[in-house]
Amino acid sequence: MKTHIIKPVGRYCILLLSVFILATVISSCNHDSDDPEPVTTADHTIFMYMPWTASLKTYIDENVSNIKTAIVNNGGLGNDKFVIFTYSNSTTAYLIEIKYENGKCVNDTLKKYSSPAITTSSGLTSIFNDVKTETPGKSYSMIIGCHSIGWVSKTAWSNFEKGNTSAKQFGSSQGGRKFYLTRSYGGDSNDYRAETSTLVDGIKGAGIKMQYILFDDCYMANMESAYQMRDVTNYLIGSTCEIMAYGMPYLTVWKYLVGTPDYNAVCTQFYKFYSTYEAPYGTLAVINCNEAENMAAVMKNINSQCAKCDSTDDIQKLDGFTTTVYFDMGDYVKHLCNGNTSLYSSFETELAKLVPYSVHTSEYYSIFYHTSTSGTNVINSFSGVTISDPSTNSSIKSDIPNTEWYIASH
Repeated sequence: MKTHIIKPVGRYCILLLSVFILATVISSCNHDSDDPEPVTTADHTIFMYMPWTASLKTYIDENVSNIKTAIVNNGGLGNDKFVIFTYSNSTTAYLIEIKYENGKCVNDTLKKYSSPAITTSSGLTSIFNDVKTETPGKSYSMIIGCHSIGWVSKTAWSNFEKGNTSAKQFGSSQGGRKFYLTRSYGGDSNDYRAETSTLVDGIKGAGIKMQYILFDDCYMANMESAYQMRDVTNYLIGSTCEIMAYGMPYLTVWKYLVGTPDYNAVCTQFYKFYSTYEAPYGTLAVINCNEAENMAAVMKNINSQCAKCDSTDDIQKLDGFTTTVYFDMGDYVKHLCNGNTSLYSSFETELAKLVPYSVHTSEYYSIFYHTSTSGTNVINSFSGVTISDPSTNSSIKSDIPNTEWYIASH
């Protein structure tokens, strides 16, 4: 098993697609010309998608700035292209290609959008088609920067927001606990939120299969999402838990995302950054979505032979909700098999193929402060992917049997 787990001495699926806007991107030099340059086809096009989320604007600005710095440090993009979709305000968005010229990054504004339909599959397909037309590549990858709550639907999440959360400012304190902003809490409104199924259909409509989709948001390394995205991406890179508002450490990670991706190095650099960050909490996994159907077959066999767990008290929890939604899949299956070594061995073999790389700090943090007085929980078991099968959370319990994953694995 090539799982890269480092323990320091320790975002169907709802994408709360809310993200950051880059005033600096819009105000940077637009590289327009009366005589447009001929469009060339890149070896690989990386598309960074950032729907409107005012609450993360500062952090997203920094993300893009760091990527530009990394591009300069790397001496350019090679034969790749880098294009971003970003908002300047709540109704105006732009498609901007970041180019490397004369030792610096310049912005080439390709298209302006007025109230784009980002919560519909047809609207997203239109944007993906613009990417293909304006910055064509032999292959494509995608980075999504926003809020997320994993596979959970908009309706269910609204119930969570009303009943289970209380946001705090980054670094503020209450009752001895220090609060940190993550990419989970909030999402400005349903006007900018899209279900994961909508994203999947949008990508399919454009006829693309991504090399990877990096979810720079919370709770996306879950089995339900990985299975749902099996036809639109080879790999899903994401966190089992909440990601700090700072997001991915692009200064050191970027060079491993261009050209031929080095997923092991992406995980390693993520861990190196967050293990010494002021809020030293982070998990990251690389999931091979091409193995999702094989894992569903393994789990169907296990579910047919094993009774449901009587209790979830001892199963590793990886969220901060009053009633857990996201359990570590490996630990869950271990309890489910209940000593049946043959069944559990078949699971472990497939897990090594499904999750080739993962890292985690010794604890995870949740802005949903129900987990503990400190907002952190110890990670004793970590497989790099979560599952919601055993959840009894009333907001999502009735949705679980209707997910593509559950249907395929039972």
